[in-house]
Amino acid sequence: MSGRRHRLVGAVSAVGAFLVVGAAPLATAPAANADWDDLFAPFVDAFSMVDPGIAADTDPGSALASLDTLLNGWYQDLIYTPIHSIAPWVFGDALPGSAVAYGPDSTNLPDSFTVPMHVNLNTQPVINISVGGGAQTEVLVDTGAAGLVMPIWNINPFGITGLPTGFNIGQFGGALNYFYMELPTTVTFTGENGDTLTADTTVDAVLFAFPANFSPFGPWSIESYLAGSSTGILGIGPNALGPTPDHIPTADLPGTLGNGVLIDQPGGKLIFGDNPLEGGTVIQGAPWTLPTSDLKVSINGEAPTTVRAVIDSGGVYGTLPTSALAGSGVTPVNGQLPSGTTIEVFAKDGTPLYSYTVGTQTGEVRSPTVISSGGMNTGNWLFAQQPVYISYTPDGVGKTIIGGTPIEP
Repeated sequence: MSGRRHRLVGAVSAVGAFLVVGAAPLATAPAANADWDDLFAPFVDAFSMVDPGIAADTDPGSALASLDTLLNGWYQDLIYTPIHSIAPWVFGDALPGSAVAYGPDSTNLPDSFTVPMHVNLNTQPVINISVGGGAQTEVLVDTGAAGLVMPIWNINPFGITGLPTGFNIGQFGGALNYFYMELPTTVTFTGENGDTLTADTTVDAVLFAFPANFSPFGPWSIESYLAGSSTGILGIGPNALGPTPDHIPTADLPGTLGNGVLIDQPGGKLIFGDNPLEGGTVIQGAPWTLPTSDLKVSINGEAPTTVRAVIDSGGVYGTLPTSALAGSGVTPVNGQLPSGTTIEVFAKDGTPLYSYTVGTQTGEVRSPTVISSGGMNTGNWLFAQQPVYISYTPDGVGKTIIGGTPIEP
């Protein structure tokens, strides 16, 4: 995230330093709602309890099994199959009890899984998650970070599955420091139709946070740092600087669902799994572009300048190095570009990626922050204009695929 890249300070190895009640799993992901057959189970069980003694010369066990088989077969043919056949047609995805819980041990995983997403404060894509089977919590979807960071009180203590694996201090953009411990637990996503998808992963549980410059008016929590838009940050960038790139919940999803995630901000959703689009522009690295895939930026139509870039969904309005302004005649004021400045961004081969004009488009269009050195941060502009797929291969580097069209079935 822009100006919110993680910097880890003083890593401390502390495996087993704190005791979590029970090193074995204390809880599993919440079960799915009861299915239709569960509703009729008491009746089937009641009929199955007929006293087998009425047939004295018949083995009681075989008599009970025969009756149970008969009733189950009748129920399957006359109730379960007809209801499940007409339910999708009558009720669609809203059928009570039709939700499915997918987890690490599931054998019937779907090829893709879609989660609703909305945007807070114009630039912050947010989804709801449950950690350790606890209450739903809003988190920022941030390609500029790696790992899930959230206050410890938003984590269900009975869903912690082992001892802390370490302690550390992280920082968001020189503004907020936080001390956390890394806890093994589960992260559950709820799909569009109520289905759930759970990953075994770790979470950076923030014990306390404080302003980086010790200002009494600075942010004292992640929520205040994010202006109240969410309580945690879901970092999904494979080559982001931290805090825990070895455990990204979206990469820890079971099966092929952990191969990558499509951020479709215009469509209001995340899609886990292989990229459902084809023909997009491939940028090596995610979020940090590799030298072979550096971006180019043009100011007011002038010749593009090549820049190292971080493609950052949580980057708000982004940053721009002063080197990109050379020859444009544009002079920033207090680190901001004047209204009417047009910014165009291209791939290294010249493919247009996105553009905007400061202060002239619908909604709040602010300038990127002009910095003296370093690379460019795209901010949320790119994600607001088209879908972006984050691939977790190659391992530790990833790639960013911008745009594309749906793959025909």
